[in-house]
Amino acid sequence: MKKDNSFGIWRFCVIGTIIREHLDETGALTDGSESFPGGTLVVLGGKGWDFSEEVIGVIGVDRYGQLALDYVPIQFIERIRCKRVYNPGILIRIDQLECLEDWPWWDQDNNDYLETKAFVKKITSMRAEQEQAESSDSTSSDDSETVLPMLSEAPPKTIHIVIRQNEKKPETKSSTPTVKANQGSEHEENSGRLKKWFRLLKRSKS
Repeated sequence: MKKDNSFGIWRFCVIGTIIREHLDETGALTDGSESFPGGTLVVLGGKGWDFSEEVIGVIGVDRYGQLALDYVPIQFIERIRCKRVYNPGILIRIDQLECLEDWPWWDQDNNDYLETKAFVKKITSMRAEQEQAESSDSTSSDDSETVLPMLSEAPPKTIHIVIRQNEKKPETKSSTPTVKANQGSEHEENSGRLKKWFRLLKRSKS
């Protein structure tokens, strides 16, 4: 947008630059937007724009070299700032939008200048908050990814207990002698024999 002051006409506008390289919805690396190549200067139709919207109307030179109006995602525009615009083609297009489509734009008043400055300030603060939220989310996800492996690196030790079945117990020798069950009967039998022998001996002497 070259400065052309031959008509003495200008407007306070909010301008920005289309980003060059970014990832699209499919994850592919893309240059610029669908209509405008990366690095294109565009004029933002920000007066009365709802900041909750994701796209905004802009005027700029499209990929075919023609001055065009299109809606671009607000995140595709960087270096947003306020500036006086003198380009006759852009000013004529703004007049058409105001008259035919009832689209408000900023003009030359001091209030218009203050509104453009406030618009840029709000956009800048919104982007700073968004970047801070994204950085905090990425930090929390990194912490969770580092904690989980630490817990799994030191598993509890398992103690294997082997129980062997059918294992014979060792025989133990007892210090006390074993008494046979029939030992008392043998002793009684011997004593009876001795008594009988003494009786026979007495009878023979008599």
